[in-house]
Amino acid sequence: MNTTTIITAAAVAAAAYLATVRHLRFARVEAFAKSHGYAGLSRDELYERVTLRDAEEVIKYLARYEFPKIYKVALQFALFRTYAIPSISTVLKKTGQLAERKFAGRRYVDTTVLIAEMTSHPLDSERASLAIARMNYLHSLHPDILPRDTLYTLLLFATQPPDFIERLEWRTPTNLERVAAWKFWSEVGIRMKIPPETIPRTFEDMVAAQQAYEKEHMAPCDTNNYVGQRTVELLLYWVPTQPGKLFAWQVVLSLLDQRLREGMKFGSPQPWAPVLVNSLVSVRRFVLRYLCLPRSNPVLTVNEKPDPSTGRYYLRHADNEPWYVQPTWGNTWGVWGWVARIMGKPVAGQKGFGETGYQIESVGPVRFEKTGVEKVRMEAMEIRKVGAGGGCPFA
Repeated sequence: MNTTTIITAAAVAAAAYLATVRHLRFARVEAFAKSHGYAGLSRDELYERVTLRDAEEVIKYLARYEFPKIYKVALQFALFRTYAIPSISTVLKKTGQLAERKFAGRRYVDTTVLIAEMTSHPLDSERASLAIARMNYLHSLHPDILPRDTLYTLLLFATQPPDFIERLEWRTPTNLERVAAWKFWSEVGIRMKIPPETIPRTFEDMVAAQQAYEKEHMAPCDTNNYVGQRTVELLLYWVPTQPGKLFAWQVVLSLLDQRLREGMKFGSPQPWAPVLVNSLVSVRRFVLRYLCLPRSNPVLTVNEKPDPSTGRYYLRHADNEPWYVQPTWGNTWGVWGWVARIMGKPVAGQKGFGETGYQIESVGPVRFEKTGVEKVRMEAMEIRKVGAGGGCPFA
């Protein structure tokens, strides 16, 4: 086989691969819209027709297949954004659960678990309803949480993933995906006892309400800075050296808009940092869009089935401290297990980090693990009646 033949064959193979990528990259979202009768509908028509079940499926494919990393980061930064509201950061600092380093890792993971259970399963399933009921219970323990702040947090969960996808991913969200975000999180809000009349009626209204709230209530405050600093420490958990942390800190600042930075009293990033971040985002966007086949296996945050011996669930991987992470060989002795050992950090399965997994109805701070469990189960049963046509269980 001569050189010309080899080059020609390579060129044909490359062209065929690129054509396959181009065809398959949008296949999932287009197939879903077509098979569910949403293809070609206007935004107003989508608001009238999108069902909760379909919205749940959209959220699931975004989080598991299309944009798993950025979707998760967006939810993390949605929570982070709330800490620039003084009334929220004051409550968090007072409880100490996020403001104190010894509690912050557990509190971060507990929030991750509850959100993952909600977004990974139908809202009226046992697991999602337990997660919502548990979140309601934990919030009820802090009567100084303002209802307006709870609504604002809900708006961020709805609006931030589409915003992050638009800014950082290989394609922009579709109208169907934005409407699905509105539908899904509006239904979560109802189950959180947020008065339905206070929840905006469209995704666009959610964005407007979020921005209006921030203009009025997001302001520089020492408690914002304190809680924000503790949270960034968790984000930089795996960065090994002080110079590395300083570099990563500039990357984090580059991802924050000016209003948020000012609210956190963080200051602006150095001039080179946004240039570097934007360049990396552009390269990643190009590679994913034109050179990578779509994901075929889902990225899971929590196990689909409980441990048969205990009935408890596990997180699949650790973002920082290995709370509730299943002590599989890969998690304990794989690459990240060895990295943790070298850095002197705990590994999956280590005693004292929820090594037996979690029970949804008891997720939360250690001192509340055994409280409210039965109350949560009863409320979850009421929440499940919403999907059975029972209406708002708290009306």
